[in-house]
Amino acid sequence: MFRRYPRADVAIETGAVSGFFAIDVDNKNGKNGNAALEALQHHHRGHLPHTAIVETQNGSHWYYRYPGRHVLSTTSKLGDGIDVRGDGAYVIAPPSRGRRWITSFYAIAPAPSWLIDLVCEQRRSASHRSSFGAVPRELPPAEVLAMMTESAGRGLSDDPNDVLAAENTDLKIWCALRVIPADVNYDDWTKIGFAIYAALGDSGFGHFDEWSRDAPNKYPGDRAIQDKWRECAKVKSIREDTVYWFADQYDRSWRDAYRVMLAQEFGA
Repeated sequence: MFRRYPRADVAIETGAVSGFFAIDVDNKNGKNGNAALEALQHHHRGHLPHTAIVETQNGSHWYYRYPGRHVLSTTSKLGDGIDVRGDGAYVIAPPSRGRRWITSFYAIAPAPSWLIDLVCEQRRSASHRSSFGAVPRELPPAEVLAMMTESAGRGLSDDPNDVLAAENTDLKIWCALRVIPADVNYDDWTKIGFAIYAALGDSGFGHFDEWSRDAPNKYPGDRAIQDKWRECAKVKSIREDTVYWFADQYDRSWRDAYRVMLAQEFGA
């Protein structure tokens, strides 16, 4: 799916199904979620324990273990700019755009009892509330629907018209070849040639020829490399992933370069 939609983001459903809920702190539209969070902790004479924390485009997400009771998804109920992503909601998670870990405490910590009392619906079991279960869910409240749709259009879609940046095999092959030394042994050289042809057909000869010339002491010459290219067309057992595998053995950063160049190509 991510080869088809390279700019898709990652969403995680919160609540019983995933085993955690999140405190969503927002600093936008005149809200100061950071100040509200400080005030909330001061009011309850407690503090939020160190846990997995994600920096977002407008604030942060604080992940806490699911307490075994239904967690309500609310908007600004705990304070202006503090939302709760509980059962039936979701978070956009790293490594999505605009999301990164900002704490070394990657283990998700238990929530303090005062916070559990604030976010949990009393005396209701959440064991049947997974969205993947057989029991149908009721339509969420309007505030939860708004929360769930605020990132609409930024995730995965099966509609080809929604693709923001399709795969560019020609560019991907070019990036991969940049980190593979041409001075490899003969068997690997031929395998890479077979893989380039599998990916691009006849139009891939320019990449094969250019890359091979980077090792002048082993370059077979114009006639010989054209003969080898004709052999490449006959091999069906080696696919394009072979090029990417070789590139990964030398320097996986080529994938980052490819993503950056692809985004620039599509004006992202």
